[in-house]
Amino acid sequence: MKNSKPIIKNMMAENIYIFSAYWLALIILIYAVFPRVYVKSRRVQRKLMGIYALSGAIIYISIHFVLGVVLQKLAGSPYDKSFMGFLLNVITIMLPLIVKESTRSYCLGLLGRKKRYRLLLIVLLTIFMASTEINFSKFFQINSYKDLFIYVVKDMIPVFTGGILLTSFVIYAGARPAIIYTAFINLFLRIFPFLPDLPWIADAAVGICFPVLYTLFIKRQEEKSTSYHFLISLNFLRQLCSTGFV
Repeated sequence: MKNSKPIIKNMMAENIYIFSAYWLALIILIYAVFPRVYVKSRRVQRKLMGIYALSGAIIYISIHFVLGVVLQKLAGSPYDKSFMGFLLNVITIMLPLIVKESTRSYCLGLLGRKKRYRLLLIVLLTIFMASTEINFSKFFQINSYKDLFIYVVKDMIPVFTGGILLTSFVIYAGARPAIIYTAFINLFLRIFPFLPDLPWIADAAVGICFPVLYTLFIKRQEEKSTSYHFLISLNFLRQLCSTGFV
């Protein structure tokens, strides 16, 4: 399976300089070459979404760790904890993430100008963006219906529900909250010394339910008074940070 990867992909995986240059070139292309297209949002709205993104990431991580403690499923992290390892994690996570969410924001900004089939196009964009995150190589290793069910429930559906949440962030406030949410989760899991090793059914349940429920929460909050709930969100985040892991 390893030998079937494209040559360019192998080169990027083995050479951090080529990897960085490739993604930096795409970032420059998006922000310096393409005409600027923004998702319409208010300043207070952008601040709110940034808080909701960070809050959501903390809650998502907390749920996994609480389940890990309850089920006694905590294990040592396999990731490199050295400074260079941390630096490589930041580069390999942040650069593709910025490109992906900037692309999502750019496309949604364009779709915001359309009146016909807007919802359908947003759904198709969300499906397409999510499909780029799915590990299809696992599909060819499936040997039974049980493995297929686990693959769909654990590896596919959570990617799509997560994509719904990220699209919601971008619709309300652009790429920044989507980047904050995804980056915080991934970087935290790369630097923390031990991680939850949940059974597939628990991992799938959190991966499917949390993004959907949090998307509904964001939508409901957005429909309420922005200034009032901005203060509530600040207090909520402060309390969450002080008590989340106690």
